[in-house]
Amino acid sequence: MKRDNLFLVFIGVFISCVFSVPVHADRFQEVAQKARTEFAASQIKWQNDLAELVVQKNPEFRAMANTARDLQLAYTKKRTREFLFLIENEPHCVTLDKGLTSFANYEWTDKNASALIKGDPSYVAFLEDISRLREKNDQNPDWSKFREWFQNTLSKSKEYETLFNDFKERQKGIEALLNQYKPE
Repeated sequence: MKRDNLFLVFIGVFISCVFSVPVHADRFQEVAQKARTEFAASQIKWQNDLAELVVQKNPEFRAMANTARDLQLAYTKKRTREFLFLIENEPHCVTLDKGLTSFANYEWTDKNASALIKGDPSYVAFLEDISRLREKNDQNPDWSKFREWFQNTLSKSKEYETLFNDFKERQKGIEALLNQYKPE
């Protein structure tokens, strides 16, 4: 979990350094940077909290919960790096004024991926982590047992409901931040 917090600090510092601009800065970049940082933090918190709840409620699924969490965190890191690439190189691919879903699901092409692979070894490491974790995750023979338990037990628990509502509130906060941006 400390590594995830360091990742967020890194992203915040990276964004600040790359996009340090005067007070009259482009509002687009300002809102985009803040929203992405908050979005990644929200995703990381959700995945960590969910894995902890799974382990607390059913320790039998510890390994599965941790692998699934690690896979989702790797996707979050990868997507954050892609987002930063787009803001640096193709900001027109990022939308702020069409809601959180459009913001989170930016346009990403093979050309973008190739450029980032060539220019950023950390991105390649994210891809390798995802491949390794996906294979480990998908090979678990207890997925059907876990899904049944999750649907019939965990998802109906008060603790899960609380976590999910907290996550939705964080998402609403990001949506409100995006709504602050008004294109010219």
